[in-house]
Amino acid sequence: MKKIILLLTINILLSGALSAQKFHFGLGVTPAMAWLHPGSDELSGDGSRFGFNYGLITEFAFTENYSFATGLIIESKGGNLKTEISTSDSLNFHGEYKLQYVEIPLTLKMKTNPVGSISYFGQFGVAPEFLIGAKGTLKNGSTVVEDSDIKDDINNSNVSLIIGAGIEYILSGNTNLLLGIVYKNGFTDVINGDPKANANSLGLNVGVLF
Repeated sequence: MKKIILLLTINILLSGALSAQKFHFGLGVTPAMAWLHPGSDELSGDGSRFGFNYGLITEFAFTENYSFATGLIIESKGGNLKTEISTSDSLNFHGEYKLQYVEIPLTLKMKTNPVGSISYFGQFGVAPEFLIGAKGTLKNGSTVVEDSDIKDDINNSNVSLIIGAGIEYILSGNTNLLLGIVYKNGFTDVINGDPKANANSLGLNVGVLF
């Protein structure tokens, strides 16, 4: 929680420092497919899960073509992992993870000059994320835990690389419709202990900027 307050304070200070520059504020939603990338040879991915991300978007333009883009996003991640551990009982592990984070993206957005009513953009940066919920169905041999709270088994924070691209369509005045694709690649292990895995996602970003 202290880290969230600190990052929000930084955002507020940046807002004040850039108040003389062009400012956009808006709302966005991102239907996305999320999956876990295992961190050891004994593990393999066993499917993705659908997530629905949403939140606030803010942009501070340094020039006509470059902006600092951030916001406050509720992010759904997770996926399935499986493995077979060679023991006398041939113990099988399977885990389904449903994770939810508060995300504060910190990105650079590069945008072309308008071509008619459309501008094209690319975006990259990092996304600090803070765990707010975790449920899972875990099976280890004959032991099964179904759809239970597993927050204690998940690390409290995560960091992802963000790469995105898309278009902005001028609706009226300073109001723009945003459509894009965003890929997020987890830097850090999301699971506290074993097994090890990084959280990734690919989504379609839809938003309105004012």
